[in-house]
Amino acid sequence: MESLYKNIYRNKHSFFKAIAAKLVTRENLSSEQLEFILAYAPDIAGKAAPYLYREAKRIGADHIIDSLRLLWTRYGNPTPIECPRCGFRALTPELTCIVCGAQIDEKELKEYIGFEALLEDFARSAPLTVIQEVISSGLVLYDGERIMPLSQRSRGYVVELYLTQREKEILERIMKERQALGDYF
Repeated sequence: MESLYKNIYRNKHSFFKAIAAKLVTRENLSSEQLEFILAYAPDIAGKAAPYLYREAKRIGADHIIDSLRLLWTRYGNPTPIECPRCGFRALTPELTCIVCGAQIDEKELKEYIGFEALLEDFARSAPLTVIQEVISSGLVLYDGERIMPLSQRSRGYVVELYLTQREKEILERIMKERQALGDYF
């Protein structure tokens, strides 16, 4: 009996991880069970973040959701773009969140990322021909960090965002300001 106890004690982390993996398959998890999963099977928790997020949300365990965000980024399948609703980097190019399942509209995403400020930064540094290209196409790409024109599309992960009339006017205003200062590039 003593050798069995020593063997279990020596391999307790593997033993606890196996229990945590089994818990992930259960429904109606408690806060303690969720914490156990995060503590002893963080890699499994990261991969199962969509399910565990719903369980944590159901019981109002926001502290667990915060930990899950980190584990999703490390072990899950994160995208470059953060969801405005749940805060996980899990937004697809179709503006659907992999974790919380929310369908985000462009307006909500634009507000969340501070789109107008990004657009102004883009317009102040991009060549005027590129700004004109963006105005003409009425569309930009967003990769989670910056805005770019369609001509710079790469194989990377991007979301297409359509410009409103107001956003086109911002680009035109900055373009005229730059031209007035003699900046034609």
